[in-house]
Amino acid sequence: MMDKYYDIAIIGSGAAGIMSALKLQNNDLKIILIDDSFSLGGQFFKNVQNNQDEKSKKLFGPEYSKGMELIKELDFNKITYLSNASVWSIDKTSNIYYSKDNESFSINAKKIIIATGSQERAYSLKGWEKAGILSATSAQIMLKESSLIKDDAVFVGSGPLFYYVISQYIDAGAKIKAIIDTTAKENYIKSLKYLPKALRKFNILLKGLGLLLKFRKHKIKVYQFIKDIEFQGDEKLQRIVFDNKIINTKLAFIHNGLVPNINLQLQAGCDYIYDDKKNAIEIKVDEYKKSSVENIFVIGDAQSIKGVDIALIEAKIASSKILCDFGKITNISMNKKLNVYEKDLDSASCVRDFLNSLYQVPKSVLQVQDDETIVCRCEEVKKIDIVKSLKIDSKGLNTIKTFTRCAMGNCQGRFCGLSLLEIVAKETNTKIEKLKYLNIRSPIKPVRIEEIANLNEI
Repeated sequence: MMDKYYDIAIIGSGAAGIMSALKLQNNDLKIILIDDSFSLGGQFFKNVQNNQDEKSKKLFGPEYSKGMELIKELDFNKITYLSNASVWSIDKTSNIYYSKDNESFSINAKKIIIATGSQERAYSLKGWEKAGILSATSAQIMLKESSLIKDDAVFVGSGPLFYYVISQYIDAGAKIKAIIDTTAKENYIKSLKYLPKALRKFNILLKGLGLLLKFRKHKIKVYQFIKDIEFQGDEKLQRIVFDNKIINTKLAFIHNGLVPNINLQLQAGCDYIYDDKKNAIEIKVDEYKKSSVENIFVIGDAQSIKGVDIALIEAKIASSKILCDFGKITNISMNKKLNVYEKDLDSASCVRDFLNSLYQVPKSVLQVQDDETIVCRCEEVKKIDIVKSLKIDSKGLNTIKTFTRCAMGNCQGRFCGLSLLEIVAKETNTKIEKLKYLNIRSPIKPVRIEEIANLNEI
């Protein structure tokens, strides 16, 4: 029988969640680590416990293997670990509601760390809803969880993760048909001003260059600076059309960068901002990674896309503040730790401005170009439906949501929300940061009414 009350609840068992648990576990505190996956690791360390053979270690690299080192340090005598549990609400009294095995439960925590990581940004190109079009992270998940690869795929998109997944596919022996790279030509010029600072992490830049050279070594056809892309076919993908070129294919992996997975934070009432450099909604936090909700901390990519190294440091910062709040360490001790962590952050962050500038998604890609393109896949809402609704009433996203059902499907706006924001900003000639984002209400994930009615108060 599980307990009802905890000192600390950590939601998400990726890099940031695991590190938080490690820093908190030896302080006589009741801690629960909750995740919707079957195993520890999140996306970056996905299935690392089952990928410990030499072949997997070589394929996924030393950074991936570090996940196993972290997991080995977890003491499950001091932490309650709850897997395959989908958190669907946090209320104002710090009750956390989750669904597991077709039942819903609630627990209460004095402090909550949200470490839910990132998600792929929607790539609303014409025809992107067709069968045979998957996300790049889907390719990585199949590889990590099932050692499964698909030959003759076309990769479409841009960004560090995009190239990283392609590299892993090559190393796994996959035959890649082509790469359609959407990185804007002007980004190479704009990012140069951040290069001197980024050179402090020369090894990272060298690794990135190595990925690009690998594509050339394996004689993969790479099309660069591509803007206009359309996926064609009946219900299934048959061809990709771009810049007066055609590639016949039945499979495409697409990637349009990463954005924070924010729905739980917004539902819980955390304040947010729109970052126009990253074209994303981010959660406001203070120097301790505490959100506007007093007892909720948001760390890692769940707050802003920064990568696994920074996520690990932010977990240490938030954990130090929490330990101080519980009287487990003094203010002096906390500040000493924070001084060290701030230096680590500065070192780990020096390449981020360069990468953010180089792989900033162009407005031509962010803004849905064709009226017949589906924006909300859950409810099959097209851009033209949104534009027509704006002509009736242009009060904002939530009005459009009511009129069209855009963002009212299973994903609750996680994938279409930013696309909707871009459309409304353009059509109403409003600065995007002036628009109010979607109201995210409980439950943020599909839960059967029967579950809520029979909610088990542990």
